[in-house]
Formats: sequence, structure tokens, C-alpha cells
Amino acid sequence: MTPYKPSYAALEQKIQKLEQKLLQQQELEKELRESEKNYRAIFEAVSDAIFVQDIETAQIIDVNKKVCQLWGYSREQLLKLQVEDLSAGFPPYSQTDAQRWIRQAVQGKTQVFEWLAKDKSDRFFWIEAHLKHTRIGGMDRLLVVVRDITESKQAQKALQKANDLLEKRVKARTAEVMMANEQLRQEIEDRMRIEMALRASEKKYRDLVQNANSLIIQTDIEGRITFFNRFAQIFFGYTEEEILGKKEIGTIIPTVDSSGLKWNVRMKDLYLHPEKYEYYENENICRDGRRVWVAWTNKAIRDEEGNIAGFLAIGNDISERRLVQKALVESERMYSTLVENSLTGIYINQSGRIVFANKRFAEIYGYSSEEIIGIESWKLVHPEDRDFVFELREKRLRGEGGITGYAARGLKKNGSIIWIERINSRIDYEGKPAILGNILDITIRKKMQEEWQKSQQELQFLSSQLLTVQEDERKRIASDLHDTIAQNLATIKIFLNNKLSQMDEQREGPEISLESIILMVQNSIQELRRIMMHLRPSILDDLGILAAINWHCREFQERHTQIRVEKKIDIDENSVPNSLKIVIYRIFQEALNNIAKHSHADLVRIVFRKKKDKIKMVILDNGTGFDLNAALSVPSYKRGLGLIGMKERTEFSKGSFLIRSRRGIGTYIRVSWPTPPLVVEPFPEYQTC
Repeated sequence: MTPYKPSYAALEQKIQKLEQKLLQQQELEKELRESEKNYRAIFEAVSDAIFVQDIETAQIIDVNKKVCQLWGYSREQLLKLQVEDLSAGFPPYSQTDAQRWIRQAVQGKTQVFEWLAKDKSDRFFWIEAHLKHTRIGGMDRLLVVVRDITESKQAQKALQKANDLLEKRVKARTAEVMMANEQLRQEIEDRMRIEMALRASEKKYRDLVQNANSLIIQTDIEGRITFFNRFAQIFFGYTEEEILGKKEIGTIIPTVDSSGLKWNVRMKDLYLHPEKYEYYENENICRDGRRVWVAWTNKAIRDEEGNIAGFLAIGNDISERRLVQKALVESERMYSTLVENSLTGIYINQSGRIVFANKRFAEIYGYSSEEIIGIESWKLVHPEDRDFVFELREKRLRGEGGITGYAARGLKKNGSIIWIERINSRIDYEGKPAILGNILDITIRKKMQEEWQKSQQELQFLSSQLLTVQEDERKRIASDLHDTIAQNLATIKIFLNNKLSQMDEQREGPEISLESIILMVQNSIQELRRIMMHLRPSILDDLGILAAINWHCREFQERHTQIRVEKKIDIDENSVPNSLKIVIYRIFQEALNNIAKHSHADLVRIVFRKKKDKIKMVILDNGTGFDLNAALSVPSYKRGLGLIGMKERTEFSKGSFLIRSRRGIGTYIRVSWPTPPLVVEPFPEYQTC
């Protein structure tokens, strides 16, 4: 049997297929190399150090430049090293410890831990390692992402040292306070002993008490004043004769103080439980009506049987201190009111959570004041902006400064996107670093900027379209002049030259008729009039808008015999202001041009009338129509100029423009202007040179 031998054509076709396949393979390899190049560039450019290790052997397969910078080795040296060579080497930072983290990562659990590393010069430094099991090039690999946290560790160490120092100072201060309290208690006991000693020696007692720089008052069981030292007399403004025998309540103690406390009730409790009132502060009243605050050390005086016979009270004026405290309370209340009623959102972010927020901050994000406290801050930031926002926050917490104010997208509780402008600063809040921030909702401003940019694009598009239309119009006019007027004039020139030659030489040949030349001149004049009428119909200036519309309808009917035109004009010429005539004519002209080009209609109805206080024109066709919503969803700067031109002309002349269209039904256009219309300049016409 003769073996099959493919034909030359078949071999050539097979070779072409092989060549095509080879080219495709080469193109694919080129794309793969380019892709690998791009990913390699990204791999080398990231700010974190990245290792790629073999899962089975833990051998380092690849590293980026950041690894070389951190450890001081070249890439070739690193590929020959083990994890043990790059770490401290002693527990818990040994090869065995590293293998434990690696095994957990291989099981699919991403590991994040801190590690003490060692570079080429045996310098120890701290890193944060992220271990993840992944597949690279179809092989199971261990991806290790490393970040240098040495400075952060040093800051933590310094902070711990500062906390320890502060704790020592607190303990020392506490001991001082306890000592002072003990001294105060001892002083009170000493005073009590002095009181007992004074009973034995009235003269010594009076000399001591009268010359003391404290208020010393003694009362009996009925609350009547039995002793009032000189300092108390000066302080309250009473003489000894005036005050002795009078009850404290109603004289130096108000019956009801400014807080609403009734002292008759408290006085009864004082006699029943004197131990509760060994020290207290209360509001007192001077003779001139001034209210003062006194801190009293109170001691019950008992008779020989142990019954309460009266009280000895030693007091110090604390009015100034109370005023300061009141001012602080008022200041805190004032600032609290300012914060809560601020038009900006104010918050404190600590450890990634909102620990304080005013009402406006919660309102901006759509949460209640209770819901916003404790929420994780990342939930309030748009996913695409989180890395940027969190990087700035971490820099500020580390004290690296950076951008103080910036704008980023946020997420409300309902998931809607808003634009937020932030101004942040680092503070210490309850002993820990935090971010104090002010925010403004600038969503409306952003939308206005976008609308402005969009309008700029539309203006640029309109400008370019106007130039394009102008050039197209020039081209069309040049073509019309070249195809008709120029050719007719050239032919007339030739005919006239030939006629002159015949007249001069009187040679034989077909005689050129002057009538034919005149006919050609007449045709040229008609064509020139047609071009002029198209540019700006003189009939509009000579006879008015109604005559111009009728003339254009006749012209349209002659050029498009398949389309029937029905018109109803119910307005007189004088009712249309001169400034509107060219506007109405151009809109009418553009609408008919669009119908002829796109609608495939066979009927057009035109209504032009004045009704009440408006001039209206309606143009309706029975063509194929179009999807108006789809057309309007396209940015206006990408739409055709015809629809934009009609709308712009109408709105420029203070009118209203409406268009409706449905597929298979047709298109409806209505334009209207108020009468008497506002005085406006006519819409600029396209000019030709």
C-alpha cells in the first residue's frame, strides 16, 4: 500500500499553523515575562521586608531589597542562610521556636508575632513577622512579611520606664498624704487635749483660743453659741456680746443653704451621730449677708456621765477654694456644652476604637450617641481609604507628625458613602496615647466640585464640537461653491473665451449661444441664493419667522418627499419678539434635520402658537423613536451636539425645553417662552470666513 504523502499545499498550511502557534507561544511568553517583571518590581518596591520559604525545608527561596537592607546581607548570601542565622538564636527566638510558628502557618493559620532578629553585624533588632501559607508558581510556599518595630519597642520600653517612675512617685506621694493625714489626726487629738487642759485653766484656754488664726466656736446642747473667739468675731462681723446666746442656725448658718439643705434636719443628725461630722464643709453667712464656706473640725463635748453637752468646732475659711472648684465645674460644663453643640464632629480614637464622641460625630455617621462609643474606627472608613487613614493615624501616634488635615471617604451606618474632612492631633487620654479629631461632612461640597468638573468637561466638549461644526459648515459651503458656483463660473469663462475667439477669428465651428451662458449664470445665482438662505434665510429678516417656517417646510418637503409635513400656526408675527425669531428658527431647523436623519418617519406635525402668556412650538413625528433614559444616562459631554444645541438655545433665551420619545412610537419636542419675554441677546450664530 502506497504511504500517504501530503500535498505541498497541505504541508504549507500545516507549517503556517505551526508558525502561528509558535508566534502565539512567543507572545504569551513575552506577556509572562512582562507580568513577572511587573510583579518583581512591586515585590522589590514594597516598604516591608518579604521572605519566600520552602515549606518542607524552610529554605529561603527569595527575598526583596528591604530584607537585604534590614539584615545587611546580599540577596545571594541570604539564599544560603537559615532562619537560625537571622534570629537571636536563643529561646524564645531560636530555630525550634521558629519551626513551631511555621508549622502553625502551614496548617492554614496566619501567624503574627514579634521576634528578636540579628543582622550581619550581630546587631539585635525587633521585628513583627506575618507568616502565611500560600501557593506561588503552583508550589506551596511560606510567605513571611516582616516590619521593623525596633523604634516602637524602644518607645514602649521608655513608656514602661516612665510608668514605673510615675508609680513610684504616686506611692511616695501617697505615703506623704498618709503622713499628712496622720499629722492632721494627731493635730486634732492635740487640739482635743488642749481643750481638756483648758477646762482646768480658763485663762490659759482663752489666751490660746482667742489668739488662734482659726474660727473656734462652742455651742451647747440647744445649739446656742457659748464661745466665739476673736478670729470668728472678725470673720463673721459680730461682737462677743452680740453673738453669745444666739443659735447657730439662723445667725451664722442659713436655715436653708444655696443647695437646698435644711440645717435643722442636719443638726438633729449631728447630735445623734456626732462621729459622722468630725470633719465637714458647709455654707455659712456673715452679718452683712455674705455667704462663705468653712471647713469645720467638730468635736462633741461630753459631761462626766458621757452625755453630749455641746460641741467645739474649729474652722478654716475655704471660700476661695470653693470658688475655684465652682469655676472649674462651670468651665467643664461650658466646654462640655461647646463640644456637644459643636457643628463639627469631635471624637477620641484610642486603640482603634471610638472612646469619646459628641452628638454631631454620631449624627454624621448615622449612629446614636450610645452606638458610636466603643465602635471600631475602621468601620467608619471606606475600604479603599482604610490603609491611607490608618497609616496616618499610626504615624501620628508614633509622634512622626505628617498630614494634620485631610479628606477621605467614610461609611455611614446604612452603608452610604460620605466624604469626611479630618483634623487630628495626638493626645494622652487616661494615661494612654490617643487621637483627638475634628471632622466635617463635606459630601455636598465634593458633589459640587464633581458637578463643576463635569460642567467644565461639558464646556470643553461643546467648544470642540462648535469648532468641529464650524469646520464642517465651512467644508460644506466650500464644497457647494466648488461643485456648483465655481464650475459654472469656470464654464462661463470658457464659453466667453470661445465666443470672443469666434468673434475675432470668425472661424467655422459650432456657434456658442449667449442664451446658454445666461442660463448658466441664472443657475449660479439660484445656487448662490440657496447657499445664502441655508446660512441665514433673508426671508427671516425681510418677512419674519412665519414666512421663514413656511418656506423651510416647503424646502423640506421637496428634499424629503417621503415625509409628509402638517403644520398649524396660530400666532401673528408681532407676537414673536425679534430676539426670539432666530432662536425659534434654528431649533425648528435642527429638529427637522434630526427627523430626516434618524427618525425614519413619514409624518411630521408642527404646532406654533401663542396661548395665554406663553409662546409654544411643538414638533411631533411618528418615527422609530429612541430610549430617552438610555440617551440621558450618557454624560452630556459625550452626546451629540444637536440635542444639546436645541436645549442650550432654549435655556439661553430663558425658555423651557422638553423632549419625550419611545421606541416604535416617535418623538415629541416642546419649547416655550414666557410673554412678554425677557430681553436677551440672540444665540450666537456659527460664522464662516
